[in-house]
Amino acid sequence: GLLQYEALMALTNLAQLNDDVRKRIVKEKGIPDIEMLMFDQDEDLKRASTECMCNMILCEEVFKLYEKVDSPTERVKLLTVYSGEEDFGLQRAASGGLAMLTASEIVCNQVAKVGCWLDIMKEMLLSNKNEIKHRGAHVVANMTAANKDIATKLVESEVLEILMVLSRDTSSEMEKIRACAMRALDKAVEWELIKPTDK
Repeated sequence: GLLQYEALMALTNLAQLNDDVRKRIVKEKGIPDIEMLMFDQDEDLKRASTECMCNMILCEEVFKLYEKVDSPTERVKLLTVYSGEEDFGLQRAASGGLAMLTASEIVCNQVAKVGCWLDIMKEMLLSNKNEIKHRGAHVVANMTAANKDIATKLVESEVLEILMVLSRDTSSEMEKIRACAMRALDKAVEWELIKPTDK
């Protein structure tokens, strides 16, 4: 366990460096090993491998793996579920990955197929950690922009109310979160799901 953990931490640091290093990790068949450890019972290994994968998502080849709708490992589902976990490190890594991946509509559609996805979005937005709140608001803004169907589900849930509250918070530490909330609300107006006055 400890050796695996230390190797993962080293790999995570390497994956942060640049795309050449990330491509080398892919070439050396590192992704299946990292993915396997994301399912591990050991919380430290699970967290470390998710952090490593979050860095690997910056590599286009890995990003494309997450866009494969029929992937047997249900990669997107796992990251979505982990984004709602109580373990802060795991939640931070998974939601960071999701914040990047939801730039793709294909990924957004997969997130929206996860049974508890709306609850997870809500949990992230209501987190007492601004880091998670920001990631959650970024994911929600991306998902609202993806297509009208997903935007409708978000607007019809409690997420809308939370976005409105966040968009009105003018404290300086909430600036990035507020910007994401406003981006989501502006898109909902564009989709004609809410009126500009509703904001």
